[in-house]
Amino acid sequence: MRYAGIIPNDTSNAGTGVCLSFYTQGCPHKCEGCHNPDTWSFTGGEEFTTDTLNAILDGIKANGIMRNFCVLGGEPLCNENAFLTYLVIDHVRKAYPDIQFKSEYNAFAGDWKILLSLEDRTAEFFWADGMFLPESEIENKNLYNSFLYKYDFALHDPADFTEEDIEKIRQFSSTENRTSVKGTPPFFYDFVYDCKTRVSLEQHIKKIPFLGKRSNAHERLREPLAKVEKEILESSKSDAEVKNFLDTLLSADSYSWRNISDSGNRSFHSLGVALDLLPRGWKQKNVYWAWRRDIDGDNWMRLPLERRWMPPQKVIEIFENNGFLWGGKWVIWDNMHFEYRPEVILFSRLRNKKNQ
Repeated sequence: MRYAGIIPNDTSNAGTGVCLSFYTQGCPHKCEGCHNPDTWSFTGGEEFTTDTLNAILDGIKANGIMRNFCVLGGEPLCNENAFLTYLVIDHVRKAYPDIQFKSEYNAFAGDWKILLSLEDRTAEFFWADGMFLPESEIENKNLYNSFLYKYDFALHDPADFTEEDIEKIRQFSSTENRTSVKGTPPFFYDFVYDCKTRVSLEQHIKKIPFLGKRSNAHERLREPLAKVEKEILESSKSDAEVKNFLDTLLSADSYSWRNISDSGNRSFHSLGVALDLLPRGWKQKNVYWAWRRDIDGDNWMRLPLERRWMPPQKVIEIFENNGFLWGGKWVIWDNMHFEYRPEVILFSRLRNKKNQ
């Protein structure tokens, strides 16, 4: 979707008061005497991104002044400009295609309301700067980060770290920071995976075969894991590194109801959507940052990449292409860890494309 422009403090289209005016790009009518013929072309204007959406949401309530919101064109209601298919909701839809999404702007709250339905369950969330919060949690939004973040597809070499980088990693990984850090808002995932309580979640935990192992995981992982398995097995026929990975794989464990280490926030293992892949002899390998920290104190982050156990690059790419993050690309690395977050993968690819 493309847009023509935004006027943050518009009085000509406000009726009464001030409005933020959003101009869509493209119009099939091309009326004689149109005031905005430059908005006719569907290829003009600029691409609508999450930054655009955030600019609109922030602009509506900038400086503590609530503005009206006006959508103009172009033609806002033509098929090409169905505004409520804006970028973020569209990519979350793609990540969870069996969930029905509806969106509406709530003028009283000054925010977008997102209505979800899955089988016989429904939920309502507010956009809340990308946190997807229920109305009851809006007052606590300072406790959460956005549930979307930019996953870095690049693997950073510690040899390139500056002393300033090292100190930032020490601070970030400290127990003091990890016990007080903001958490990922759980509410969207509570709905998607029916995991608000352990009792409700465990109705969905199933034995799922994966690469010759059987893992207790959420039933929603059955299909993405099957796709990953098929591609890895196919790759192993021509890639010796992938074949060796399969031959030396010891375990593939998923569900464990627990919090993240040194944190009060729930692990994605407690949703049954994270998977730890361990090789034979893993206790003699550098697999996880905290285990290395117990050996090398404040310098664990300097450990060269070649001294860390890693799945083959091809395996990592297959997981990522099917919606999984790899923990080895986090600053506090967890090289055995894969986590099903298709919305984050899609969001990050979109951000990368925009920055190219």
